[in-house]
Amino acid sequence: MAAFTLKDSQQVNCSLLILDKKGNPAVADAPPTWLVDLPTVLALTPSADGLSCLISAVGPLGDATVSVTATAASQGVTGVLGVTVVGSSPTTISIVP
Repeated sequence: MAAFTLKDSQQVNCSLLILDKKGNPAVADAPPTWLVDLPTVLALTPSADGLSCLISAVGPLGDATVSVTATAASQGVTGVLGVTVVGSSPTTISIVP
């Protein structure tokens, strides 16, 4: 599984590259389906054609898994991306008695 680190204030646009068993480009039969196992950590905004998706950190720090499933030449294929959300640089400091 591929892995990616995202700060809690970031988002990233990911694109799909669908290949056949010989490494040649393949075309999806229908828009791919994007899912995240922890929607409290990440939000997904797929494009209309499903070939890209904006992944945004939205909640607490932690690890989430994004998966995408497509059908090409009547064969289902799934890709997985592990995403770790980490804290961004501090912006304030408080003194607590």
